[in-house]
Amino acid sequence: PSWLPLTIAVPVGAGSMVAAVVVSAPAAVIVALVASLALILLSGLPSTAFVFGILAGAAGAAMAVRAARRIDLVKAGLQLSIVDALIAAAIGLLANLEPARFAALIGWGAANGFLCGILALGFLPIVEHLLNAPTRFRLMELSDLNAPIFRRMLARAPGTYTHSIAVVNLAESACEAIGANALLARVSAYYHDIGKIE
Repeated sequence: PSWLPLTIAVPVGAGSMVAAVVVSAPAAVIVALVASLALILLSGLPSTAFVFGILAGAAGAAMAVRAARRIDLVKAGLQLSIVDALIAAAIGLLANLEPARFAALIGWGAANGFLCGILALGFLPIVEHLLNAPTRFRLMELSDLNAPIFRRMLARAPGTYTHSIAVVNLAESACEAIGANALLARVSAYYHDIGKIE
């Protein structure tokens, strides 16, 4: 219906959440902007649809950037559902909608936010694999010392294993001191001598 902006029915925030995790928050805002503009241009929707899309996308990006574990994307989706409901409420108030439509608009906004979190959680592993992107989630998985390769290293080259742990501590401390990516340095240090197993 005309009172329901298409961007509330389309999970624009999911794309920006994935972009925020894989690339960066500014890239995620650009994704939200482009997706919202595309929906407006292709369907000739009113400007309220664009406003909802860009605000929901930016909010999704801001929440996804803080995610430290994959389950945090679901929590971000729950938070985004509240923000989307508030944005939808503001749009409904400005449009002076009747109460039944106003309640439905808020419901669509809340559902959109939650769906964005679920979709981001589902699509993120696929995007990580396709782009071979070193996201913090993938790096955490790679830093698991119970992985078979590390158990093999401990059994076949214990000195190299101990050396790698020492390098991890040095690299991580150095990165934290200069503001670099400590997690990436940690994983790199774990694997830097992996060839010595042979």
